[in-house]
Amino acid sequence: RPRHYKAMRKKMQEKITELQEEISAAGEALEHEKKRYEKELEKKDTIIQQKDQVIEDYKRKMKDVTAEFGLMLKETLEGMNEKIEITSRGIEKNRSTYIDTDIQTGSAMHSKTFKLTSI
Repeated sequence: RPRHYKAMRKKMQEKITELQEEISAAGEALEHEKKRYEKELEKKDTIIQQKDQVIEDYKRKMKDVTAEFGLMLKETLEGMNEKIEITSRGIEKNRSTYIDTDIQTGSAMHSKTFKLTSI
């Protein structure tokens, strides 16, 4: 019987050693996977930061372009308004001049028709 117990004890010790080695290998594999996972997380975070920076750059550029376009539109409208006002004043001045001239010569209707069609 003592031999039988010795053999069982030896088998149990071998099994314990084998299982401890498996636990150790699994622990090492787990650590390796944790490190790989952390590296992947860092890569992902870096990519997200880069994409966020690109988005912010585009937002800033879009804001700048919008402001520039608004200024250009304002300047264009002011220029058009100025031209309309100049043209309006010119038409009013010409009408006044034509009517005064026509009244003096006595042919208001004929001159008025001629002047308006030539404008």
